[in-house]
Amino acid sequence: MNKNAVVALIALTLASVSCSSTPSRPAPAPPPPPAQVKGPVRPMPPIDDEDALFSDSFEEFRPEWQQSGGIWEVAEGSLLQKADDPRELYAYRWVQTKRFSDATVEMEVSEQPYVPSVWSNSEADSEHKRSLRYVVGAGIIFRRLDRSNFYMFRLAGEENAVLAKMVDGDWKDIASPRLVSFLGGSRIKFGETLYKLKVTIRGSRIQCFVNDGIVIDITEPGSPIGQVGLVTFKTAADFRSFRVTK
Repeated sequence: MNKNAVVALIALTLASVSCSSTPSRPAPAPPPPPAQVKGPVRPMPPIDDEDALFSDSFEEFRPEWQQSGGIWEVAEGSLLQKADDPRELYAYRWVQTKRFSDATVEMEVSEQPYVPSVWSNSEADSEHKRSLRYVVGAGIIFRRLDRSNFYMFRLAGEENAVLAKMVDGDWKDIASPRLVSFLGGSRIKFGETLYKLKVTIRGSRIQCFVNDGIVIDITEPGSPIGQVGLVTFKTAADFRSFRVTK
């Protein structure tokens, strides 16, 4: 073998060894998935009823609502206010983007206050028993101008309802009918029982209903226009089918 052939053979051998000893480069990693952006939320669903001004079936979170206090959650057709600590007073949720004058506001609600499995003779338990009987409740707010000025109609304990207004941060009761007179002698049942609450405002006239039975019918001068929403007092609650109509 001549000299040139030997040199060529050595070069070919070295190239082969070099290529086999070089590790292969790993395939490039796939690009990361795009970041998950929350929102925008679903737009307001169409309203079939020509008389409807606003409605929410609580299938998804809606940005029109604002809240103060409580623990609020939307779940499969329910709006839950989950805080049931009797030491926590009011929790509110209202429609921030709309104001209404003459209108009917209605919804369904079941109340779920904290009821201990064992009662003691303590002063705190005695007070809580009284609250369950006469005080705790859920309902509707309307004619809302701000956090210190609005009207409220709600259930109150096992026997009553209450229509009240807040004026510059001070509560003033307007009417407090005994519901046993309107519910066939039965008391409000906590838990799964749904009650339909409705408020109709026409000028200065306010009518309040429980299960389509009128319980309050008064004339009450006040703001002709305001926001509407929901309220709980010392209780958790399950709200359904909120609706505002002409």
